[in-house]
Amino acid sequence: MGFDEEWAQLRGEAAARQDDRMRLNQLSPAGGGGGGSDFGTDSTQKRAASGKLAGEVRTQTENAGKKSDEETAVAITAFGQGQ
Repeated sequence: MGFDEEWAQLRGEAAARQDDRMRLNQLSPAGGGGGGSDFGTDSTQKRAASGKLAGEVRTQTENAGKKSDEETAVAITAFGQGQ
């Protein structure tokens, strides 16, 4: 068997084993794949997410930034004392 014949056989076998559910270019089922309501259209979920971003996440981010600034200031002071 030559290369071309073997290559064609291997491609054919691979195509037969391919699972159509794993194809990246297939369309998702109706409802976004999960079957439940879509986050983008549920106003209650939007408000809850917005509230978290405005409150909890923002506060945690600001606190992390302050801690980082404090630790940087300590490091600068420590390096400055060595001179």
